[in-house]
Amino acid sequence: MDYANGTPLMGGLSGVRALAALPHLATGLPDTLARVAADLHRLDPRPIETALGRATDKAIGVDGLLDHYLARADELAYPALKQTLERLATTRPGRQVSVVCHGDLHPFNVLADGDPKVVLDWTAGQIAHPAYDLAFTHLLLANPPLAAPRPLKPVINAAARRVASRFITTYRKIGPHPIDDDTLDWYGTLQGCRILSELATWRAQGELDTHQGHPWVSMEPALQSLLSA
Repeated sequence: MDYANGTPLMGGLSGVRALAALPHLATGLPDTLARVAADLHRLDPRPIETALGRATDKAIGVDGLLDHYLARADELAYPALKQTLERLATTRPGRQVSVVCHGDLHPFNVLADGDPKVVLDWTAGQIAHPAYDLAFTHLLLANPPLAAPRPLKPVINAAARRVASRFITTYRKIGPHPIDDDTLDWYGTLQGCRILSELATWRAQGELDTHQGHPWVSMEPALQSLLSA
């Protein structure tokens, strides 16, 4: 970030300031993120996929992720997470298009200073279906980690759901690949499992307190509803 121009799309916004900025956020933010995602998904993934295949003996794509999170659920003795991942493994959408996915596309990882936008932090990058990106961004937008007085939270949450919905709607208009609801829901559950797995790891290692303020901590209650009964 120190070497790139621009500021995060939501840099410095508290819950109250975000509420004041709602008219702009409701359209500008989701549309910008949708355009960034669409631009990424137009890139040719084949050179990256080939290079990764040569550099590592690990499976590239969602299959490798499912195996990784299933093993983690076993280690953590987290039966609800394991059951959900097993369900995902048996209901995975058929072989579809693969694109370059950022994996952590949210307003704080995109710097804006006119065009083009700068996308930071590629540690969760993946070659996967476009919905891998879209589902993660939708989850973050629908559950914003904004500190706000309790009376304002229902207003902010309702607005956040509209912002998240517009993000998907805009991508479907301008994106290079069609996205159906079932595929988006499947990847949304996968991303929820990814976040819950990380939270459970922090908790098991006694590190949860050091991550207070992290967006995933505030999202945990909402994500629990994604797990199998």
